[in-house]
Amino acid sequence: MQKGQVWAVVGGADSGGLLVREGQDLVSAQLPARLETGAVVEQVKLVGGRLNYVKVSGIGPQAGWVSLKLKGKELLVASKSEADKCSSGSIVRRSDLDGQSLGPWPAHAESVSTVLFDRFSWQRPGSAQSRRLFSSSWAEARVCCWELSSVEQMPGSQRTPLLLWELPVRGLVSDIVAISSSSLLTAVSANPLPETGSACHQADFKKRVAEQDDQLGSGDTLLAWNLDLDEEAATATPHFLQKFPLHVRGCHKLSVWPGPSDGLGSGAPQLLGSISKDVLCVSRISPEPSCSTEALIAAWRADDPYGKGTNTTGRHLCWESTESLWTGDEAGVLKVWDVSVPSSKAKTEVRLGVSGLSKILLCPTAGLLIAAHEDGIAFVDTRAGQLIRHQYTKEPVTSACLLDGENWHLFAGVGCNIVQYDTRTTGSSLEPKAKALGMWTLPAKVSASDCIRSSAGNTLVAAACQDGSVAAFDSS
Repeated sequence: MQKGQVWAVVGGADSGGLLVREGQDLVSAQLPARLETGAVVEQVKLVGGRLNYVKVSGIGPQAGWVSLKLKGKELLVASKSEADKCSSGSIVRRSDLDGQSLGPWPAHAESVSTVLFDRFSWQRPGSAQSRRLFSSSWAEARVCCWELSSVEQMPGSQRTPLLLWELPVRGLVSDIVAISSSSLLTAVSANPLPETGSACHQADFKKRVAEQDDQLGSGDTLLAWNLDLDEEAATATPHFLQKFPLHVRGCHKLSVWPGPSDGLGSGAPQLLGSISKDVLCVSRISPEPSCSTEALIAAWRADDPYGKGTNTTGRHLCWESTESLWTGDEAGVLKVWDVSVPSSKAKTEVRLGVSGLSKILLCPTAGLLIAAHEDGIAFVDTRAGQLIRHQYTKEPVTSACLLDGENWHLFAGVGCNIVQYDTRTTGSSLEPKAKALGMWTLPAKVSASDCIRSSAGNTLVAAACQDGSVAAFDSS
């Protein structure tokens, strides 16, 4: 076969991928990472049963030597897909990510703080073939929107999703959430970084940046943007809609109810929870937030949710029901709030005995809360309000996401890996048995993740890294 032939990796699923060596010889140095199943590579040289390749897409070393067969079993097959053999710079259209993987691609110059599948992209007029992904970088004060169904493929390099727009946010963005097909909210926790050489109080600024908790102007901590772009404009970018004076200190996290149940955006969000050092707030979401002068209507609040004058700050939250909201701080203290009654006191408090909390998630069907932290993962019985146990990991768990269901799946960012757990509950004891089902290795430590069901029912995962790269793939 000629140079330029494209091959698809079909073997290695049970061993984490194909073994890759530096040279043609079977005793040459082995590369530390494996070429994972589903990757697509381009042929540089074929000598006997050994293939010298450069990676086109998927996860694994960018180049190296692999074997086409092992004990008679095919590890790679020659691809006849026109999508895999497209010419340089061409755009490939796909209906979704089913059976595909993209990246990692360089999405940001700084660490990515949030990745979020757009649950509403399938509802937009003329976007029946759309699968969009938002990414944001706190240090860059910037949000990007990627069209995963439109891929620019460059032979010999990664396939890169089409960048639809970039949004410079008015401050360092700590979280993002879509509340409709045309409205995006950004939580801002600090003023923009000063320009090099500017006259500012550097010591004070560095302290505030380290805390990620600046005192901003009224309403500058929570901003709404209209995603209905002016297609005739030279540069199509979401335009500012309004700001909400709900917080004085920097807003750290947003959470909507109901959360997404599938990949088709069913169940429009009705409630928004937002948290800062000074306020835990619940707001009602307008049915048409992009058209309303009041996209958010404040409905409930608790001042100083983690105490006045304390060093700890509430940075995480998630909904259990329309009446119950969980929060967590960096010291590993979880609180449950009854948002149906006017009260500034939590009804339940759970101390995990760990620090470095990075994410809290609810699995309502199992009655479990999952808390990712620097030592591993904690499982909490939400009905009893008690810690069940910790599952410890060798490296800090820096992100987590899950899909709820009868057999729900948890994806955790552990070091440079995304680890998939199949967590089941047995009997009435709610004792979780977390079993690792798969692992995907990324080029740098994982900083954020999200997952969603595709229209075909597959589980799609997006993972971001501290080096600014992002990857998206079908984990099914």
